[in-house]
This record gives sequence, C-alpha cells and structure tokens, in this order.
Amino acid sequence: MAQVVRLTTQLLRSTGDEVVVVAPSEASADDFVAGCSAVRSVPIPGRDYRMPIFFSLRKVHPTVDVMHIHTLGPIGLSGIREAIRSGIPIVITWHTDYVAYEEYYSEIRWAARVWSILRVSRSKASESRPGAGRVARALLNAMNVADAVIVLSEKSEIQLSGMGVETRVVHLPSPVDVKVPLEDEVARLRLSLGIRSQARVVLGVGRLRKEKSWDLLIQAFVELRKGNPDSHLLLVGEGRHRTELWKSVTGFGLEEGVTILQPVPHHQMGAVFALADVLCHTSDTETQGLVIDEAECLGIPVVVTDPYLAKGGKRILSDKSPDGLADTLHRVISGRTCRPQISADAYSSTQRCRSANYVMRLRDLYEQVSRP
Repeated sequence: MAQVVRLTTQLLRSTGDEVVVVAPSEASADDFVAGCSAVRSVPIPGRDYRMPIFFSLRKVHPTVDVMHIHTLGPIGLSGIREAIRSGIPIVITWHTDYVAYEEYYSEIRWAARVWSILRVSRSKASESRPGAGRVARALLNAMNVADAVIVLSEKSEIQLSGMGVETRVVHLPSPVDVKVPLEDEVARLRLSLGIRSQARVVLGVGRLRKEKSWDLLIQAFVELRKGNPDSHLLLVGEGRHRTELWKSVTGFGLEEGVTILQPVPHHQMGAVFALADVLCHTSDTETQGLVIDEAECLGIPVVVTDPYLAKGGKRILSDKSPDGLADTLHRVISGRTCRPQISADAYSSTQRCRSANYVMRLRDLYEQVSRP
C-alpha cells in the first residue's frame, strides 16, 4: 500500500495537483512522501507495527476537494469523519482484505465497532447480505459512506459485490514502478547473498506473517530440493513470523539453501526480481498482489495458489499442497529458457503509458465525485 500511495502522489503532483498525504510519524521519518503530514503513533504490544493517533483535518490543510482513504485504520477513519463533517467527497481504495485478515488480527474486530458507527453518518449506508459476518457488515457501512470505492483486482470487485456494497465501485489497478536492473547489479547481488551461479532461485516477497502462508512455501521447497539440490529460496520481507520461519528452515536442515533478506529500497527491487527464476506467491489474502505485477513486468514467471490471482493472465496456478507446489515450481524452473527478455526501453515505454492512464482515470474519478 505504501508504494501505491507514494507513486500515486508523485503522478498527481506531476500534473500540477496539490496532494497532502497524512501518514504515521515513522513513515514520514523514512521519507515516505515529500511534504508528508506526520501523525503520532504508539507501539502495539505483540505486534510488529504501530498504531497512529486520530488526526484533525483542520490542522493538516484548510481546504480539501477530495478525501482519498487508503486505510480503514485510525488515520483513514479520521479522514472519513472529517470529510463527513465538512461535506468533502470520499474515495476509498480497497487495499486490505479485512475479512480474510480477521482470522489473524483480533484488533480488526475492535475496528469493526468503529466502522459500524459510520452508518449513522450518511443516509446511504445499507443492510448487508444475509449471513454476513460482523466484520463484513461493518465494512459495508464504511464502504457505503464513500462516494466511490476503488478496487485493484477482479477478486476484490467480486468480493465487494457479494458484500452488498451500493457505492460505485471502480476497477483501477495500481501502476507499477520498478527499475530494470543492469546485469552487473544482478551479479553483485547474487555474490553478496552467497547464492551459487548455477542455483535456480525461487523468490518470495512480502510481510513475514502467518497469513502469507510462508510455511507452505518452505515445505514445498523441502520437496523441490530433493530433485533440484541446487535450487535456492530467497525470501524478502520483515515481520513477526521471521524467527519462526527460520526455525523451520533450520529444522529441515536448509540453512545453505534459504536466505531471508530484510526489505531493500524499492529502487533496488528490480535486481532482486531479476535474480529469480520464479516468483512464488502463496498468500490468499491479497487484493492485488503488487509484487506479482512488478515481477511480470520484468518477465519473471509467477506461481500463485489463489485462483482469483491467476485469472486473466499468464500466471501459473498451483494447488495448495507442498507436493503439488513443489511439482509446479520444478516445472517452471526447468523451463527457464522460455523466459522472455525485457528491454529497459520497452519497459519504460509501457510503464509511462500505464501510469499516464492510471492518473488520468483517477483524476476523472475525483472530478466526478466532486460534482454537485
């Protein structure tokens, strides 16, 4: 989500729009977005993230034409509250599948109580479909106070329709911004990580948390190594599941074949993708899977276990068993010679076109929701 907000802000500002981004203080300290309005945050016991404090719009900017919400946490809810009070149009981007995450994060149930209160704020909030859970019902109220909801994939569009969202839903996938690396960049990265030149690399990118199903990937890699002893698993990410994952790696005796790398600056991710023979995405909780789009833009084969993420593309769907996933990965890395070569010029041209279309459609949406 952070990368999407960052790129969207850059694209809007390039057209001459004024954009004020409100983000937690730690994001601002990391140069998240130039001119970011920092909101104080506090640590959450037992979690690897912090909780921002509610903010006041009047202290951020005196005049706002559209409130674009990217999270339904405290910052997003503050934005919705202030927009309702001031009569400002609201656009929400559905980045996070809160219904799926409820199993892993009990605090989502607490947030649902706040989302439920929003239904009294605007008259167009409506009843959810029969059988919907508490979180789904609360989310419906949050969605229906908006003037438009942006979804990033067909999967999310189907999900919101099933929830009974009455607000206008717009399918607008996020643009991708990843640099095509030079060959020596990839070679230096491989050398620095100690990955042998002949090794076939399976890549996983994302937060190291249980909902991402990293355990499945590690179990599949155990099976893959039996027939592909030179294969190497590279995981890039951070999260509270990191220590537990490494214990699993050492328990299988895979220390020499697995590397868990801390997140790298986004402008260096191109080299990470180019190092891989395949990107394996085992999470079923994604609304888009931005890393999948980034890998595909660089010609990296992608294996997924979520049927929705396999629709309408060249992604390879695997079943969710370790043996099945290992077999799929084996077939992909054995056919590496079929991998297309992506030139920097062709990639840059494609991305300029995609980014221009994205910002044009987004600005059109802002104009539409702002009309009396």
